[in-house]
Amino acid sequence: MGNRLITYHLSLITLLLFVVSCANRGMGPQGGPKDETPPKVLKMVPENGSTNFEGQNVVLTFDEYVQLNDASNQVLISPPSQKQPTVKAVGKRVVVSFDEPLKDSTTYSINFGSAICDNNEKNPLADYVFSFSTGDIIDTLQVSGMLINAEDLNPVSGVYIGLHSNLHDSAFTTMPFSYITRTATDGSFCVRNVRAGRYRIYALNDVSKDFIFQTGEALAFLDTVFETVARVEIDTLDISAPKDSTNITNSADSIKMADFIGHEDSVVRTDTLSVSPKYITHYEPSNILLRYFTENKQRTYFQRCIREQQNYFTLLFSAPQPSVPVLEWQQIALRDSLLRDSLGIDSIMPQKDMFVVQSSANRDTITIWIIDSLLITSDTIPFRMTYFATDSMYNLTQRTDTLSAIYRAPRMSAKAKEAAERKQKERKLEIKANASSSFDIFQPLQLQFSVPLAQIQRDSIHFYEVVDSVPHTLPLDIEQADSSGAVLRLMHPWVAERSYVLDCDSAAFADIYGVATDKQQIKWQIKSLDEYSSLMVKIEPYKQNMMLQLLSEKDEVVRTIPAKEGGSAFLYLKPQSYYLRMFEDANGDSVYTTGEWTTDVMPYKKRQPENVYYFSQKLTLRANWDFEETFNWQEKPILEQKPNDIKQDVNKKKK
Repeated sequence: MGNRLITYHLSLITLLLFVVSCANRGMGPQGGPKDETPPKVLKMVPENGSTNFEGQNVVLTFDEYVQLNDASNQVLISPPSQKQPTVKAVGKRVVVSFDEPLKDSTTYSINFGSAICDNNEKNPLADYVFSFSTGDIIDTLQVSGMLINAEDLNPVSGVYIGLHSNLHDSAFTTMPFSYITRTATDGSFCVRNVRAGRYRIYALNDVSKDFIFQTGEALAFLDTVFETVARVEIDTLDISAPKDSTNITNSADSIKMADFIGHEDSVVRTDTLSVSPKYITHYEPSNILLRYFTENKQRTYFQRCIREQQNYFTLLFSAPQPSVPVLEWQQIALRDSLLRDSLGIDSIMPQKDMFVVQSSANRDTITIWIIDSLLITSDTIPFRMTYFATDSMYNLTQRTDTLSAIYRAPRMSAKAKEAAERKQKERKLEIKANASSSFDIFQPLQLQFSVPLAQIQRDSIHFYEVVDSVPHTLPLDIEQADSSGAVLRLMHPWVAERSYVLDCDSAAFADIYGVATDKQQIKWQIKSLDEYSSLMVKIEPYKQNMMLQLLSEKDEVVRTIPAKEGGSAFLYLKPQSYYLRMFEDANGDSVYTTGEWTTDVMPYKKRQPENVYYFSQKLTLRANWDFEETFNWQEKPILEQKPNDIKQDVNKKKK
């Protein structure tokens, strides 16, 4: 009995100690601080900066186990190879294997970006660069600058920057770059380990991954050829630096850099170092400005034909058509089959009384409204269509396809079908107007109809201006605003705070199927001038062919007007915040024109995008106020003009 009691007490003590031990686990240290140290390189084969390298593999050994993150996009090897080298992580090693012979007497640079990470916390070894040479020397020259989007001056990240030692324009479209790098998040770039020589420089969104420009890829280029140089200067702020060195040239306390290549702006940089190094090396050019653009070329092709209702079908294109496609009805759709058989034809040009064409504003959507009753009742309407499409070189050429507009009737009960037919018989043509009790003084009244019009009874339409509750008849200035007559526009010089009325009698409008409108009255009232702001902008120095653009807080164009020497006025603006920019309308078409690199004809047609300048401040307009601003477009360097509030990486913006 005594032994069992002792055993019981010992078990109880053991249990209590175990519980206390478990309870205290969360109170002590939890493994120390989080590891934020990236991997360290312990060994390199060959050594970084080696010369006369003859192998095919580069092996880096680290102090911990490593892995690769997005190596295909992060690792960049310059000069590029036709066969991409293999990059693998094995334990504590990263191995780069070249799958083709290396070039003789060439310096290779491997930028790992953020690809190398430790296994546990994935801490990246950021921007680690490894270099070696297959010749006697390592090339150390550098070329640097900025890449910005030409139209909105936003920085562009993740785009290839390439140098060509072949100075012919054809090199850009026929051979890979001699050296490459990629732009950083702020649009900056630096091409390292470049040999002394003369080069052309390009930016390329290399969709094809061959480091060769293909039509359709975004690009930038510099018109001039430059030479790579290293300029060494004495650090005159270091009093220990010798003043009589024969190896130093162009000593200066303040270094004035050359103008941005490709632009008129200049910057001043001052060396503020007060300690070693005694000598400062400047690699030039270091201030290249590339303006990135996409050519105004789109793949144009026919997408599909949709027939949602029996009385019309829609043709969809990937890009605007230069003109309305030409249609030919096939023989199954012809009304006069006897005439067809007697003439031995299998198609005929449709007559005007058989259809109406309605196109979108840019002609990428074409709707064919069918008038002929036989065609409407046909479930399948075969036709031939001649339209424009681009070839492999983005040239527009005419094509002819045989197509069918097929209507598949929805399944419905007899009762539902009867109700639908009754509704169709009782249908009235509807008018949708943009009228409101707060109508903008600069906008026209617009009338929109669900079906194209065939008839307008002008004597059944009455237009009034209401003054002191008394209507006064006004002349009716109404015009067609689209290709089919489905949209009408009423123009008039509105008077602020006045009311207007449009009285439409029954059958004032009738569509192509003879369906008319009911009697309808449309009323609207013009805003007070107190609800608007205005902005007068004067540019200095004045230059012809400039266009001013008012922008929203999303950097979107609100209004565009020409810049006049005495000043240009933006009238009737909503009181809110805006931004301002200007572009040089080089071709005089009043719209911004992007650049071009034509590759299908010789000589190559190269055109830079039109120059763009930003007013550097936000404009906050208040109601019933007139504002004036002077836009000095040369006051600040181009890279400092755009306000940070609306500056955004172009590639991130697209995502």
